[in-house]
Amino acid sequence: MNRNVSMIILILLALAFGGPSSLSAFPQGGQDQEVLKHEVTVTLKLVQVHVVDSRGEPVTDLTKDDFVLTDNGKLQTITDFEKHILFTPGEKEDPAVQGEAAPASEFNRKFFLFFDLAFNSPQGIENAKQAALAFLDQQLLPADEVGVLSYSAVKLLTEHEILTSDHNKAREAVKAIGRKGTLGRAEDVEQRYWGMVEEMTSEENDQKREEELLEQRDVFNAVRMDRLESRQQVVIFIRVMKELALALSRIPGRKHILFLSTGIPASIFGGDLAKAGLKYSGLLFQEARPDPRLNDQLEEMLRLLAASDCSLYPLYAEAANIGSSPEYGFQGREQLGKTTLERMAARTGGKYFGNILNTEPILKEIQNVSSAFYVLGYTIGTSWDGKYHKLSVKTRRKGCTVQAQTGYFNPKPFTELTAFERRLDFLELALEEKSHFLAPLDLSLQALSLNLPGATGLLTMAKIPAAAVQYLSGKQVDIAHFVFDEKNDPRFVKGWRMDFSKLPIKDVFFYSLSSLPAGHYKSRLVLRNMQTGASAVSSAQAAVEAANGSGLQLSPPLLLIPETKAIYLKGALLPGRDKGQKMVDLPDFYPCDFNVWAPVIEEMERGTAGLTAVVRVYVSGTQYSSLNIIPRLMDEATGEILPILFSVSQKSPENGAQVSFITFPSEQLGPGKYVLQFDALETETGLESQIRTTFSVK
Repeated sequence: MNRNVSMIILILLALAFGGPSSLSAFPQGGQDQEVLKHEVTVTLKLVQVHVVDSRGEPVTDLTKDDFVLTDNGKLQTITDFEKHILFTPGEKEDPAVQGEAAPASEFNRKFFLFFDLAFNSPQGIENAKQAALAFLDQQLLPADEVGVLSYSAVKLLTEHEILTSDHNKAREAVKAIGRKGTLGRAEDVEQRYWGMVEEMTSEENDQKREEELLEQRDVFNAVRMDRLESRQQVVIFIRVMKELALALSRIPGRKHILFLSTGIPASIFGGDLAKAGLKYSGLLFQEARPDPRLNDQLEEMLRLLAASDCSLYPLYAEAANIGSSPEYGFQGREQLGKTTLERMAARTGGKYFGNILNTEPILKEIQNVSSAFYVLGYTIGTSWDGKYHKLSVKTRRKGCTVQAQTGYFNPKPFTELTAFERRLDFLELALEEKSHFLAPLDLSLQALSLNLPGATGLLTMAKIPAAAVQYLSGKQVDIAHFVFDEKNDPRFVKGWRMDFSKLPIKDVFFYSLSSLPAGHYKSRLVLRNMQTGASAVSSAQAAVEAANGSGLQLSPPLLLIPETKAIYLKGALLPGRDKGQKMVDLPDFYPCDFNVWAPVIEEMERGTAGLTAVVRVYVSGTQYSSLNIIPRLMDEATGEILPILFSVSQKSPENGAQVSFITFPSEQLGPGKYVLQFDALETETGLESQIRTTFSVK
């Protein structure tokens, strides 16, 4: 689950849904969809709680009765209780706590090293890297999972390493982080700006000559533009962080984010400038007035992070964070990032650390806070109204400090999700094959290995039955094709948006070609009506075979049956071998008129006549003059070879392959599962090859 959610973040950064997929026909059709309805359900809410004493040491001997938990101010009965005790590397276990249950995988400690490259300085970034490396080397347990993120003005959010327990990977990711996208310290711009405001509004300034004032204003306007740019970057940063919070909410358990930054000056959000004796007057300082909307957006961002069970531990990335610009002498902590960083920590149940160079005690304190925790469970009635619930967890034991999730949101109906939330749920559906809304339909899908001279890949084909076409019908249907390797890492991701309202209510076939090296893969297709939430998903395993340098090689056969005006949705195609060459399409592999043929994917109806297998035989390296293909049909249950008369026709070799069309009277077959086996023999050289495929008759 954790790895898949990290994959969601990666794919969100990479996946671009293009224009409509190609169709062979667009007859009128489709029907209106009903809005999905949800009822109140009862579920178990789990809250991960960290408790430390007055010395900052973890408290490990509390019981269920020591906790007081309220939801929207209402006292809750704690029905489930777990205690999880971890140990720092090299520390011996305390005999008093031996026998404690090991943490469940979803409650392993999860750390994110977040490098703020936008609101930082080059030295601050270097300090942040050294602190992060020290944390990885000194404070992690083997089961701890670590992710490495950065935010820059150029690339916005980048995930350098997905949530992983391979700490060496995280270390290499940290070492590779550079300074590109650094804006510089926003607090320097703020101090310079407000220093000039103070100077230009002073009584001494009234005595200056007109030329001095004009020159001063030119300088001020340049600083003013820098400040406006900083504010715009703050708006973008908040939006990205809100989206990240929504993605992280999919990861169960508490997430500890080490936020490495010099922070956003509080004065950008308004701050407490009245204490500085400044007044907002005149058009010149119009943009200096507090913007309550920007402040509200920051609060919403922090509430989303807290509701996603994230604790922020900001580490001020410079050596010191007090004082002011010596050039202008403006004394005001509102122009420093410290105040905003403190606010981020307080709102999310974390802690602010003021000097990143004081690395060892800082990291030890974060270790102490996270090294022991409790899980409290209570039942809630989940309403699909999207409302926020305020959580409070306290302990009856005096002198203890509690860190826990401060709130959560009820789920929202699909129709009320934002565009980003819909995309996020769509990607989770793709990775988990489940939805928070209606259960997705299951489709028939197959993935076949492809070979061309110098290239290998997969052909993925799916049957979207008439009932699914009607269920998904709408103007905004997103289709995504994913191919995962043996490590479940995405090797191919492509998406399209289509108008299903123009499709007739009949079976429709989708296909997509993906270029891949030899190996084992899982191909997955996901469809979702982005207006109603109706969805369908299916997966198929496949092996891409390496192309032989010479000899015989049979490709997996494509089974076809006659069809009148078959409709195909065209996904990805393969690029041509040479620059300017046309894209490689399905008929380039299986040369036939697909307007009158439909693929058999997994099964076909009893009584269907004219089943035809299209078989490619690769004859690379040598020209073969005596190539024979021998088909056999077997009952899978008994292994019996059935006495069926086959009709074989061949096309001339093309693209290094000879294509054979093998037809037999399939209407004679009864219900059951069958195996088609093809043996290729070159009589002059004695070279042989064999391939099998299966299908069912229902």
